[in-house]
Amino acid sequence: MTEKHPLTFGALVVSETLSGLGMPGGSTVSSMLQDYLDRRSRDAANILIEEISAAAHESAGFLPDEIDPFIEICHRFSKAVEDGTARSNLKLLAQVIAGQKRNKALDPDGFRKWASVLSDLTRTELILVGTVIRVSAIHSRDVWNEVRKEMKDARFEPLEIEALGAAITAQACCLLHLHGGLLTTNQLIYWQSCQLL
Repeated sequence: MTEKHPLTFGALVVSETLSGLGMPGGSTVSSMLQDYLDRRSRDAANILIEEISAAAHESAGFLPDEIDPFIEICHRFSKAVEDGTARSNLKLLAQVIAGQKRNKALDPDGFRKWASVLSDLTRTELILVGTVIRVSAIHSRDVWNEVRKEMKDARFEPLEIEALGAAITAQACCLLHLHGGLLTTNQLIYWQSCQLL
């Protein structure tokens, strides 16, 4: 099934620029972009299907009052796809959707908030956030020092760890809350204050 996506403004600008400069390829760029968008759309749908299917054994089917929120959430997921969100981030978004479905808590407004946070994290930021979540589940004290140690063991440089921490402090706190409030308020304050040092 081939879907037709409206070409983005950027693709139109590239196509017109090539044509304006007398260079061939304007229509080729449009065709290549169309093929790419079709593949990306199929890939994203498969990611979402896989994650929801994995959670399906815990909650069967959709209740009538879940359909509209699910459609609204899927629409926001498709926006992330259109915006070029990385595959690993799309997988996280799909896991959030699956978790909301599994817990009978489909919440389009909440999902939009988390989608904005998760969509823009880089691979290294995701690694740091995952490390913070994992470490905070094990250690009740010195969370940030343990995170630093684990990141250093994973061959991240100390300055890189500090820069990553500073870059995602607010996002990480939101994610920790989303993940189930693994840290107490005092731990979050401590973790945040370490970022400011």
